[in-house]
Amino acid sequence: MGFFSWDCKGCGHSIREGRGWMGKAVVQGSDGDTASGRYDGYGRLDGSVGTVEVADLDGSFAMWHQTCFKLMGRPSFTSVSGSANDQGMPPADEFPEPRSVDDLRALKELAEERLRKDRAAAKRYAECREAEHEVIGSAAKCPHCRFDTFYVVERNGVLMIRCPNRDCARLRPFPVEKATAWRALAEKFADQPVIWDDRRVGPHFGKVESARETLARYEEERKLNDQRSGHEGYAESNKYLSERVAALTAELAEATAQAEAAEAAEVIP
Repeated sequence: MGFFSWDCKGCGHSIREGRGWMGKAVVQGSDGDTASGRYDGYGRLDGSVGTVEVADLDGSFAMWHQTCFKLMGRPSFTSVSGSANDQGMPPADEFPEPRSVDDLRALKELAEERLRKDRAAAKRYAECREAEHEVIGSAAKCPHCRFDTFYVVERNGVLMIRCPNRDCARLRPFPVEKATAWRALAEKFADQPVIWDDRRVGPHFGKVESARETLARYEEERKLNDQRSGHEGYAESNKYLSERVAALTAELAEATAQAEAAEAAEVIP
């Protein structure tokens, strides 16, 4: 299970996992009882009365950041907290800790603006998905595994359908008579992935993406290490990082060659 959380009744931002001020919370029951502590990201608050399983309170509670609760004068319970769209995953010190009611009001406005954008994005996404299903119709269902989700990709200038089921992942023809309508849809919803990159969603380049991300992390670490040149242990550390970058570069090249060969060998109906 991944992280989950609730929005603070004071500032509107989520209760976070972490050591910043947004990770210190107060849970307030509908009867007015409170408990405070550090949120662990998984529905538990560790602090003043031991461990409180917030997720077991049947939803009849409000959540606050400790700072927000104090700034608001420790108010009485009024209504329950809603689930956080961001699941409490952003950093616990994403924003400076508020020192006044005005600071709290500014944070609330930021949260409301973010909520408006999230709702607009969700509406746009839903409109695009609905339009896609209207165009693709029955061709959405994979004839091999019966999955009814899909990726429309482009191979050699021709639209194809990639099954997202990892146990299938087959490529099949896109209905020729609907190709023009689909390309028009891609233009209308240019901000949405109507035509996907097959090298990102297909089965061949997963190892390439993983190797590329790992290499980027080591290159960034080596760059930071270069900025610390002259510090104790620099030479040995930089030698190791350089060796890892060289090895990962070779691994990336090999993985890319294998992926390209598999892509070229794939039988396209």
